[in-house]
Amino acid sequence: MKYLYRITALLLIAFIAFSAVPSAFAEGAVSAVQREEDPAAALAGLMTFAGEIARMRKEFAPERSPADPSDPYSTARIIVKYHGELDYTGSLSAVCGYNDWHIIAYADAASAKEARMRYLSTPGVEYAEPDMMLHAEATHGCSTFLSWGYQPESVCAYELNEWLYDLYGGDVSAMPQIKVAVIDSGVQYSHSFLQGRLLPGYDFVNDDDDPEDDYHHGTHVSGTVVDGTLENVKITPVKVLDNTGYGETSTVVMGIEYSRLTGCHVANLSLGGDCDGPEGTEHRMMEEAINAAMDAGVVVTIAAGNESSDAGSHCPANIERGITVAACNRVHNLAGYSNYGDCVDIIAPGSDILSSYTGNRFVSLSGTSMAAPHVAAAAAMIKSFSPFIGADRIARLLCDNAVDIGVTNAGCGMLSVTGISDSLRFIPGDVDMDGVVNGNDALRVLRYSLHIIEGDRLELRAADLDGNGTVNANDALCVLRRVLGIASLPTGGKSVILP
Repeated sequence: MKYLYRITALLLIAFIAFSAVPSAFAEGAVSAVQREEDPAAALAGLMTFAGEIARMRKEFAPERSPADPSDPYSTARIIVKYHGELDYTGSLSAVCGYNDWHIIAYADAASAKEARMRYLSTPGVEYAEPDMMLHAEATHGCSTFLSWGYQPESVCAYELNEWLYDLYGGDVSAMPQIKVAVIDSGVQYSHSFLQGRLLPGYDFVNDDDDPEDDYHHGTHVSGTVVDGTLENVKITPVKVLDNTGYGETSTVVMGIEYSRLTGCHVANLSLGGDCDGPEGTEHRMMEEAINAAMDAGVVVTIAAGNESSDAGSHCPANIERGITVAACNRVHNLAGYSNYGDCVDIIAPGSDILSSYTGNRFVSLSGTSMAAPHVAAAAAMIKSFSPFIGADRIARLLCDNAVDIGVTNAGCGMLSVTGISDSLRFIPGDVDMDGVVNGNDALRVLRYSLHIIEGDRLELRAADLDGNGTVNANDALCVLRRVLGIASLPTGGKSVILP
């Protein structure tokens, strides 16, 4: 066995050394391995960073009215990405030390704008942008309980949930726990509809571990996720919006990072803001965080926005990697308020959605905020089959199964989970469940067999290629030979003869 370990390790090292051959790897095959970090240390750094931002915001936040969010510099803060120390001359306060992000506060919007332009011309600065205001994407409406969106003529959530229920022999406790981060205004922990479905979370607005909802929006969004899923799906409340439904870019990004580092499988962002600033703000900080989450397997669902305009001018809806969701009404037409455009991926029920509400009530709301959690629920159901299914693969599954409702310029169609179970099958050797077998899979199997990583880092059922009930270097070698085109993958239960 020691000889087998050695030869497998040597083959893998050689494989990595010559991985420039295009056919050897799918795009990004080893990137996840190369970017590994210590989640506990990263989370500790994030929480320290977020706490310092919260204190700075409390001490130096400018006075603003509800109309101020239309000004990208209304917070009088900017975000600068730079590796090293910066000259903060002219600022009131600054926080740095996590992911090379510098959050810098100024006395007023004009000073912040001037500083941003100065930093943009500083050598080594990757980007500089205003710390813009974002807001909840919901309006009031009326309906009946539960969400009509989950009924057979729409999403048809029952079909996939029933398939999962049967797959696990009717034992929901045997299903993996799937954590959905609702990055929003918090949640009412005492709400009767949400009992048994809530996990501890964090309040990045007040910098404490009590993300109680003092607005209502996050409680409603959480209820829609709970409505469409089985009991194995839990909500991690991440409070980034205040009691008026507003929050800053930097606070939302802290919430996304928290969701990734605490092992959430899905993250819902039913919020957004106008990014048509005078300098064409790109929201690079938000893009970084969403890309890192998707790379880590976190499915990020995003409301398209409620301005009846192109979602491309709305952030984070315009970020490519997330699943941007437009809203439809009961007759499956695009809702009049919903944003649309090339950056929209899918349409989901969003009008007159009844769900849980603060005060232990049930209230109907409309908006792309209500559409996005339907997609988050569908992603959580797919993750219930295997938590290792890659985020991009889930996005493809959802789009491939969407129903054409005759709406143009709004993605692939309306969300439907009918038939998705037919696509959920293990590919032998695809231990990271991204839909392809590549060098990343071989490395993971080898590292597991050498006790470098634990079983929660790969799908063991897809890794046992020789069907002997254990995952070892033999299985890693089988994956490697398949990637190199030396041999096809064996099927489970068949013996493998090594050279």
